[in-house]
Amino acid sequence: MTRTTLHVEARTHGRVLVRRPDVAAPWPTLIGFHGYAETAEIHLAALERIPGADRWFLAAVQALHPFYTRHQTVVASWMTSEDRELAIAAYEAADPIARVRLDELADTMNALLVATCEAFQKRASLEAATHLASETAARLKPLVARAGAVINGYDIEKSDDMTTGEQQAAVDALLEK
Repeated sequence: MTRTTLHVEARTHGRVLVRRPDVAAPWPTLIGFHGYAETAEIHLAALERIPGADRWFLAAVQALHPFYTRHQTVVASWMTSEDRELAIAAYEAADPIARVRLDELADTMNALLVATCEAFQKRASLEAATHLASETAARLKPLVARAGAVINGYDIEKSDDMTTGEQQAAVDALLEK
């Protein structure tokens, strides 16, 4: 008998926990991604400890690779070494223009998040921190929408004229196909 590994492209569902503040909208938004062997619940609790976060809309995104700890607790990881070569090969086989576009978007998002973290470390006032979180979220949303479109083989026009709502509608339309 011969065993063969088949790699099948499949959609998956992610898990995001959100916490809406008890104050009237609009709210600053903070989106967090947990560390290794954590969960969205653990990370949401950490986000809630940020001074002033009771007035922010919080979202904790859970990694797509769940596993059990030795105590049989379900936690998650963002990546594994299994089929690492396949993921690298898929990236390398992708359209070079799409790769460049995705890398540029990732670099922009990373730079934005690093700058935001550095600004938070300066211990700004609650009002300034709230404003910074809101501004960062507003700048990240269209970048995430564009990256999702590139990953799924679509190209949402890179336009500063396009509102976040229009970008989200374009991504939603892609998912309905």
